Amino acid sequence: MARHGALFIQAVQFADIPVMAAYLCLIGLIFVVINLVVDLLYYLVDPRLRSER
Repeated sequence: MARHGALFIQAVQFADIPVMAAYLCLIGLIFVVINLVVDLLYYLVDPRLRSER
């Protein structure tokens, strides 16, 4: 995993915009997926969030 960080640092040094954009999109996607998983787990764990119909 350390090699990915080095790739990003090298992309910044050489102003490689496509690599930086792809890396930042990947980080953003990972952030969104982690938040979605946490929200779904929170919904499953906390019974107050479930509505009775």
